[in-house]
Amino acid sequence: PVNRAGAVAREFQLKDARLVPGPGGDPAIVAAATADQLRALYQAYYRPERATLFVVGDIDPAKMETKIKNLFSDWRGKGDPGKDPALNIPMNRQLESKVFVDPGIPAQTAITWVRPHDSSPWTIARENRQLIEDVALAVLNRRLSTTPGYVGANAVRVDQQFASMTALSIAQDADRWQAALQAAERTRLLLLLGARQDEVD
Repeated sequence: PVNRAGAVAREFQLKDARLVPGPGGDPAIVAAATADQLRALYQAYYRPERATLFVVGDIDPAKMETKIKNLFSDWRGKGDPGKDPALNIPMNRQLESKVFVDPGIPAQTAITWVRPHDSSPWTIARENRQLIEDVALAVLNRRLSTTPGYVGANAVRVDQQFASMTALSIAQDADRWQAALQAAERTRLLLLLGARQDEVD
C-alpha cells in the first residue's frame, strides 16, 4: 500500500506517468523482449556521455586524473545514442488536491511545490542559493518538530533532472487532519517573515 500511495502521489505531482517510480512499460513488450532488443537498449542509454564518476577521499588530483584516463579513455558508445523522453510536467498549475484511501497506510497530508530543475552551472553563486534553501528547510523542520497538533511532520527538497520538488508532509490522527493542517499553516510565517537570527545560528 505504501508503494502504491507513493506512485499515485508522484503521478499527481508531476502529471507524467513515465516518471512514476518502479518498473513500468507495456507488459506484452516486456514479456516478449529479445536479447537483441535488450542489447540495443543497453547500447543506446548505457554510454559514457550519460555516466557520472564520483571520486571521494584524500587523493592526488593529478594521479587520479591519469588513472581515470587510463581506465576510461577508450570507452566509446556503440551505435546511435538514445533520445531523452519528451516529458510534459506542468509548472503553472493552480491549487489542486487528490485523496488516496487505503486502510494499510497511516493518515497523512502532503503539500508539494514543483518547479523547473536548475540546470545552471554549479558555481559559488548557485551553491550559496542552495545553502540558503538548506538552512531555511532546517529552520522549518525545527519549527515543525516543536509545533503541537499532529503526530509528526517534515519538509524535504528533491532535485532531479526533470524537476525540483519541495514537499511538506504531515502525519496525523485520521480524524484530526484539519487541526494538523492548521498547525502546519503556522509555519508559513517562515515564508512571509523569514527566519530569526537565533534560528539560523
